Amino acid sequence: MKDKSLAERLIYLDTDFVTRLYEAEFDVSPKTLITRTQAIQASASIALFSGGGSSSESKSYSLSTLEMLDQLTKRLAKYPDFEHDQEMDTPSKYVWVDGTLGISKVKVTRTSHTITLIGEPDPTKPRNAEEFVGEEAFFALKSGDTKFALSPTDEYFVPGVASFKGLSHLVIDRLSLPCRALLRVFSANTSFGEWIATPLVIYDPAGC
Repeated sequence: MKDKSLAERLIYLDTDFVTRLYEAEFDVSPKTLITRTQAIQASASIALFSGGGSSSESKSYSLSTLEMLDQLTKRLAKYPDFEHDQEMDTPSKYVWVDGTLGISKVKVTRTSHTITLIGEPDPTKPRNAEEFVGEEAFFALKSGDTKFALSPTDEYFVPGVASFKGLSHLVIDRLSLPCRALLRVFSANTSFGEWIATPLVIYDPAGC
């Protein structure tokens, strides 16, 4: 490997994205095994559009995804840095973003309204009541004034990092990890104005 510090700097790696990009960039055809399982239908009738089974694909390569990432350095460098001109109703973009990886929380509440149909309303009971339903935590990336709500696959984080999200309710008060990330940014916003994005590669910026 050319980049000896790659394994130490890596925070997140979408292995599916890397392998597909490696296949396309170097015209590599891996050994592929497709397995199909046929489900046994207990019913005498089978739905018209039901295949009754499932298939899975497994691929075998002669090198690891980390080595693929190392060899794809020049290809990945061709993706542009994020410019703060992203607009709705546009195709998704693959961009590099420098920022901080953290955890955002959303409180979910439910409001109930009381309407009196007959007689006078009870003055001791509030007409509107707000009930706390729960709290949801998610990974987010902030770059300047722009924020991204990330939709990652937990298995693609290096060991231990994915668990930070669950600990944010208990022991982690604040998470702020400087990083450089390759994101696929979609034409979608949260209700708080954050762009929806899927992370593909996230590095610790040291040595980038």
